[in-house]
Amino acid sequence: DDVRLYSRALSQADVSNLYNSYNSQISLGGDGLSSGINLQKGLVGYWPMNDGSTTVAKDATPYSDNGTITGDTLTSDRKSRASSAYSFNGTSNYITIPNNNVLAITGSLTISMWVDVTNNSNYQPIISKGQSSEYELAADFRSGATTLSFKDTGCTESATGFFTGYTGTWGHRTVATDCRHAYFHRNGALVTTTLTGSA
Repeated sequence: DDVRLYSRALSQADVSNLYNSYNSQISLGGDGLSSGINLQKGLVGYWPMNDGSTTVAKDATPYSDNGTITGDTLTSDRKSRASSAYSFNGTSNYITIPNNNVLAITGSLTISMWVDVTNNSNYQPIISKGQSSEYELAADFRSGATTLSFKDTGCTESATGFFTGYTGTWGHRTVATDCRHAYFHRNGALVTTTLTGSA
C-alpha cells in the first residue's frame, strides 16, 4: 500500500515527516513543506494503490507511470478501508511499471512503502528495476534479512531484521541510500545504518 520512489536519499527528518504525513493529526504545512522539508523533491513515482482498481496501479506524480496489475487481489489497507491495498502471493502476483527514464536511478535512492507481511516466505524481490535488476530491494521474510543493491554502480547494502516482528501488522518501511550508506527505517524511526563495502 502506498509506494513511493525518490531519486535522492531522504534524510532522517524527511523520513520522519513522511511517516507523520500519514497522520491527519499532524500538520506538515502546505504541499508537504515543513521547516524547509519538501516531500515532493525528487519524488519520481508514487502509487497510492487505493482506488480499488484490479487492472491499473495509478502513479500520482506528473510522470504518470501507471502500473499493470497481474494477479494481485484487493484487500483492506492500514486504515481498514476495503479494497484499498493489494495482496501479493509472493510468486505470480506483481505490478509492472513502464520503463521510464525518470526511474533510471543510480546511486541515490529512497524506497518508501506501507507493508503487511502476512507470511514468512523465503527470499522475494519487493521492488526491482529492469530485467537485469538495475536496482532491487529484496527480503527473506523468515529472517528479515533485507538487501538493497545497484548493479550498475556495484554498491550493495544489507540489513537484518528489517521486516521481522511485524507479521500481520501494517508498518511503514523506508530505505534510503547515497551509495555510501543505507538507512533503514521502520515507522519513521531509524533501525540501522549500513556501510557499503563496494562503493
